Amino acid sequence: MEYPSTARPATEPAAAPGEHIAALAALRQRRGAPIVVSGRFHLLAATARALAVPPHRALVVATIVGIGGSHHAGLPFASASLFPDDVTEVKGAVSGWFQVDVAALTGFPYAGVYHVTCSIGSFVAPPIRIEVA
Repeated sequence: MEYPSTARPATEPAAAPGEHIAALAALRQRRGAPIVVSGRFHLLAATARALAVPPHRALVVATIVGIGGSHHAGLPFASASLFPDDVTEVKGAVSGWFQVDVAALTGFPYAGVYHVTCSIGSFVAPPIRIEVA
């Protein structure tokens, strides 16, 4: 699979009530391999419109390696092809899925502890701790 992707992941984060963004990843991953973070979002249609871009384009993935170590924040879908069916609209709310390769996004070749946070607008998923060896 190519990343970033809007495909629904095989293992998905639990849905939360109301507007939210959620993300997950395998807790241990190999250095040099893709570090895949999967997630979902659910926003009111008015919130999504206020972003001024499709929700996937507003997704920010922030990564910190080690305590006070290297850090990177990026917009993985900034130049990705998006299609109308990448976001589902039902009863005044929009939702969608995302999968991002943090290793490719950051370019970090490091082993260590990665802390990854995904956000869209003011909605922030709890950070994910990933050990890369």
